[in-house]
Amino acid sequence: MPAALVDEIHLAGHSRDPRLGASLLIDSHDDAVAPCVWALYRRLVARIGARPTLIERDSRVPLFDELLAECAIAAGVLARCASDSASPTGPCLLEYGEHFPAFLETVAVGGPRVADVARIDRFWTEAHIADDAQPLDSQAVVALAASDPRSIALVPHPSARWAWFDRDPASPRFEPEGGARGVLLVRPRDRVASMSLDPASFAFLDACAGGHSLAHCAQAAFDVDPDTDLAALLAKLLDAGAFSGVRDASAEREARR
Repeated sequence: MPAALVDEIHLAGHSRDPRLGASLLIDSHDDAVAPCVWALYRRLVARIGARPTLIERDSRVPLFDELLAECAIAAGVLARCASDSASPTGPCLLEYGEHFPAFLETVAVGGPRVADVARIDRFWTEAHIADDAQPLDSQAVVALAASDPRSIALVPHPSARWAWFDRDPASPRFEPEGGARGVLLVRPRDRVASMSLDPASFAFLDACAGGHSLAHCAQAAFDVDPDTDLAALLAKLLDAGAFSGVRDASAEREARR
C-alpha cells in the first residue's frame, strides 16, 4: 500500500485461537498491544512517517493508567520520528525542536492540548534566547501619544511571543485559567514572564507587529471590543515589557490621506 494512502494507524491487542494457537491470531481488541506489534509500528512509522494513532480496547478494559502508558509508548515513537526528520537549523542546541509543536498538531496522540503546551514551551525558549533590549518607558509613550498617535508606532520587544488559543493551554509554564485566551511571553530583563491576553490586547499586539501606527492599533482593539479601556490595555502591556522602541509612522499617515 502506498504511504500516501495511510491517514491513520490503529493499534490493538490480540488473542490466540483456542485450537490453532499462535498460528491464528484474532484481532480481539481485549488486551494490551503486544511487543511484536509495537516493533511493527516502529518500523512502519520509520518508513512512512508519523500518522495519527488510535489505540483500541473494546473489552477487558484496564485501569486508565495502563491505557495512558500505552499512549506514552506511541507518543515516544512519534516524537522520535519528529526528531529524526527535523535537524537543527543552527549551531545553538536551544533552537532544536522548533518544528515540534507543528508536528504534534499533525498527530492525535495526547489530544490537541499537547500541541498547545509544546507551542508555549517553545515560546518560552525563544523568549529566553532572544536579543536583549531595554523595555520601553511608559511615560515616554504617554508623552508621544498625547502629541499625535497617528505618527508613532510601537515596536514589540525582541523576546515577545504571543498566540491565541481556542482552548485552555494548561502548560506548566503558564497557570490555567480556563477558556479561550491569548498568551504573551516576554523577557524584558533577566527572566521570562507570562500573562493572559484578552481579544482586544491580542489584536493590539498583532497590529503593532504589523508596523502600524498607535492610532491604527488602538482601532484594531476597538474593532474587537468597543468597550476597551485603551489606557489600561496600554499600561498593562508596557508594564509587562512588551515593547522596546518607538518608530516613526508618519509615512503610514501620509499614505492614508
